[in-house]
Amino acid sequence: MVRTHENPWFERWGIKQLRTIQSWSYEDPEAWTSSFPACGGKRQSPINIERASLRAYPKFYFGNYGNIDRMTVTNNGHTVLFSLPASITAESIPYVTGGGLSNRYNFVQFHFHWGNNSAHGSEHRIKSKWYPAELHLVHYNTKYGSFSEATKYEDGLAVLGVFIKVGKNANSAFRAVVDQLSEVDEDGDETTLNNLISFKHLLPSRTSSFFRYSGSFTMPGCEQIIVWTVFDNSITVSEYQEEMVLPWGIVTDPFSL
Repeated sequence: MVRTHENPWFERWGIKQLRTIQSWSYEDPEAWTSSFPACGGKRQSPINIERASLRAYPKFYFGNYGNIDRMTVTNNGHTVLFSLPASITAESIPYVTGGGLSNRYNFVQFHFHWGNNSAHGSEHRIKSKWYPAELHLVHYNTKYGSFSEATKYEDGLAVLGVFIKVGKNANSAFRAVVDQLSEVDEDGDETTLNNLISFKHLLPSRTSSFFRYSGSFTMPGCEQIIVWTVFDNSITVSEYQEEMVLPWGIVTDPFSL
């Protein structure tokens, strides 16, 4: 029997549930704690990363991080999520192991964070330096069985943070991303992305150098359940690709970090 993949992202952050959650914005993140107490926790993300002591980890292994020929694209009112279709078989789900992670983590979705200008867009900083944008690839710890169950534990989720720079050359993975964004203009819009996305091109060419810390969601409800990996090396997109993707990213106020 072919096992299909339940879309775990929507167990918690589905369209209907997001519409019932209290409103929030990046204009006044200090006010989040009144509605979301976890946002005042001691392990909140994002952070300013200071280069600290080096530690040797095993290499990452990125399973099924090749071409994905179909994804679900959803406008949830805050950003656009690129998630796996419900029809994907369990054996085909992208996943990551190694790199100091305690277990296998299955991919759930990715999304972008852009700023109001190309100088300040990333959520994390390295020695107070921002990048134009940041990509987050969200995974859940398979030892807990499902995404929703994993959100109950401090090591439940693993997010890979990838800094994005703007250059002359287009990124092949982003060609697939931008083609159908016009189909999800409004909150609640959903479409199927039928172009091939090469997951390996969403990662920097060198993944052996990274920063690791225990943190939280970077937006309400700020649950402190994420093992963060922020890669030291970035990926590059063209100026045209930046202009196409920017309206659908989470616009981050850099001065609130």
